[in-house]
Amino acid sequence: MKLYRIFLAVATAIVCVSLTGCNDEEFLNEKYYNSSDATYFTSEAAITYSLNSCYAETEYLMAGNSHGQHSWMLQGMGLDTFTGTSGTAEWAANWTSINNSNGTTRHWYDYLYQLVSRCNTTIAYIDSAEDIKYETSTRKNELRAEAVFLKAWAYRCLAAMFGRVPIIDERVTEPKYDYEPNTRQEVWEYEYELLTWAQANLPTVPRLTGTVTKACADTYLAEVCLALGKFDEAVTAANRIIQGQDGDYHIMTTRFGSRANEATDRYGNSLAAPQGAFWDLFREGGNQDLESGNRWWWRLMVACPLTGN
Repeated sequence: MKLYRIFLAVATAIVCVSLTGCNDEEFLNEKYYNSSDATYFTSEAAITYSLNSCYAETEYLMAGNSHGQHSWMLQGMGLDTFTGTSGTAEWAANWTSINNSNGTTRHWYDYLYQLVSRCNTTIAYIDSAEDIKYETSTRKNELRAEAVFLKAWAYRCLAAMFGRVPIIDERVTEPKYDYEPNTRQEVWEYEYELLTWAQANLPTVPRLTGTVTKACADTYLAEVCLALGKFDEAVTAANRIIQGQDGDYHIMTTRFGSRANEATDRYGNSLAAPQGAFWDLFREGGNQDLESGNRWWWRLMVACPLTGN
């Protein structure tokens, strides 16, 4: 029995060596497993992952908690609201200090263009990946409209804060150093074009909690129409929200929330309804219902007001 086991072990070793020897050349050949944009964007899930990165960039810009004061301008706070005119934050109360040599303002500029880049990548692969099977017949354009909307929001903030900025309409795949800034008017017109397309293709009900809808697009469309002097179009866009065409929305006319019993604001102004209901919308501490309508993207609808010519 012992001799049999020895014989079996030797035979097995001989077979293994012979097999390995016969395949040395094949074994040593290097194999390459290519993965690229072209091989990755082959499903609806991959497109939504790319779109998630756009939302992540937007949330990073808006949330503020992870980078301190960097979000204050994007949230619509003016210089007089954010800081005093003396002390270590004095620079923030002086518009001449908000320039490309300031780290905070450079942060806004850099990350807004990172958002533009991510949106352009997502849009490019939605357009080029023709073999993707989407869950519904409208889903492709709906996902594209989300990316188009977020790009429009980025340009809204860029034009508001910096005025003349370059419009980058397509995905950039090679280094480029000769960008020419467009005028604020041109950027507004570009934003108008993006939002018009997004409004036509976004759903009225969010795809997921927090994703953008027609109401978001019409809010900004009304705003940019005012900036462009398209006053009738601004009224039309706003009415689509107010009258419920964009979903289950209505103007708040009654007081609500954790501070609904306050009769005046800190300046002594009356908070009687309906103006008090508008004031309640901006209170923190129990007034945001993240699941039933007052989602984080709501802040986008009031942030970073457009400035003058």
